[in-house]
Amino acid sequence: MWSSHGLTPYLGYTIHWIDSDWNLKTIYLGTRHVPEDHTASNLAERMHNVLSYWKLDEEKQVAITTDNRANINKACRDSKWTNVLCFGHNLHLAITNTLANKTRTTCALKVCKKVVAAFGTSLKKRRDLAAAQLQEEPGQKVKQLASISTVLPKFQG
Repeated sequence: MWSSHGLTPYLGYTIHWIDSDWNLKTIYLGTRHVPEDHTASNLAERMHNVLSYWKLDEEKQVAITTDNRANINKACRDSKWTNVLCFGHNLHLAITNTLANKTRTTCALKVCKKVVAAFGTSLKKRRDLAAAQLQEEPGQKVKQLASISTVLPKFQG
């Protein structure tokens, strides 16, 4: 689950597997808008619908990786799916919780978030950043700020 900048809730589903030559394969199955309450039964239904839509056999699903929210964990338990908590998500929580008690670090993080948010929403600031980059490195390609919309393909259904 994730939310857009406008706080619209979505469910993303990606599958990973190892082929017969031991190569890791990945396919992003899409993003679904989830306007209803995020109860375990609603999330489980959405996940079952994604698998059904793609004609994937739930019995072949080895595990599902999620954050540590109670609703998604219950959805996995109720579906009898092995749930593996996301290491990256838990690492982020550990770092955030550790740094939250450090006043100077908290202030620095708030400033960084404001700067990143400003560049993400202001066309003028992005234009000025591009001009500064070209002045610093003439002839080089202008670097873009990554965002969820540039990283994930869009799919709604």
